[in-house]
Amino acid sequence: MTSSLRTLRARWNSFSRLSTPQKALALEALLWLLVSMLAVKLVPFRYWSRFLGAKAAADSLDETPECPDTVREVSQAINRVNRVFRGRFTCLMQATAGKAMLNRRGIPNTLALGARTVRAESAAVIMEAHAWLKCGSFILLGGEAHDRFTVVAQFHSPAPPVSRQS
Repeated sequence: MTSSLRTLRARWNSFSRLSTPQKALALEALLWLLVSMLAVKLVPFRYWSRFLGAKAAADSLDETPECPDTVREVSQAINRVNRVFRGRFTCLMQATAGKAMLNRRGIPNTLALGARTVRAESAAVIMEAHAWLKCGSFILLGGEAHDRFTVVAQFHSPAPPVSRQS
């Protein structure tokens, strides 16, 4: 059996061991990651950034309330799918997909965009960017490097208003 068939079988076995809700979450994560990939690669940011939520200044947002356990499950599903695709999804794609999944569930969240400059070996200065998604004090996605970047923009999605029935 070739290595690609073994890899495919191993991935299928891993997927089949998941519970039904975990499978549904993984498939939803795959869908949103693919939509995010298309948006990032094909559509200018100015056109699709309005779907990220209300733009806020880098230092203007207070922390959102504590988040339910669902945010960890969303984070795990996105990380699981990204591992299967060998890290092909960038931090922006992952954060955007996670934001869409949390918005669908009515969970408040903030997508942060950061930048930093790094001096390369050739003495040239290179600008790097990073995106991460947070809910309350918990950083769902992109948290491994967020502290090395200066926040330049944030997009906040508050919890939906509670409807009153009279």
